[in-house]
Amino acid sequence: ERSVKSVACGLDISCLKLDCFQGFDSILHDSQLKDLTGTTFKVFNLLLSLIPQSYCGTICKENKLMIFLIKIKHFIIYSAIGVLFNVNRTTVSRIFFSILDILVSKTKDFLAK
Repeated sequence: ERSVKSVACGLDISCLKLDCFQGFDSILHDSQLKDLTGTTFKVFNLLLSLIPQSYCGTICKENKLMIFLIKIKHFIIYSAIGVLFNVNRTTVSRIFFSILDILVSKTKDFLAK
C-alpha cells in the first residue's frame, strides 16, 4: 500500500488562517498576499479603491482583484484559478478581463507621458 505525502510546490500557503483557501479572507500577512498576488496590502488596497463599488456580484471585489493579480503573477490557467475560488473557468476569464479593463482605464494617467 502506497502512502502519499503532501509536498508544497512553489507557494507557501501553510500560514493561511483557515483549513481551506477562502480567497482574500484567508490572507493574514503582507508576505502571504505578496506570494499570491505580488502586491502588499497597501498596493492591493490602492488597486481595490479603483474598482467601482457598483461592480459587485456574487464574488466580492477583493476576490476579483485577487483572481486578476494571481493570473498576472503566476500565469495560472483559468480553470485552476476557478478551483481555488470555486467558480467556473469562464467566470474567471470574465473577471480577469473586466478587472483588466477597469484598471487600464483608471491607471492610464499614472504613467508620465
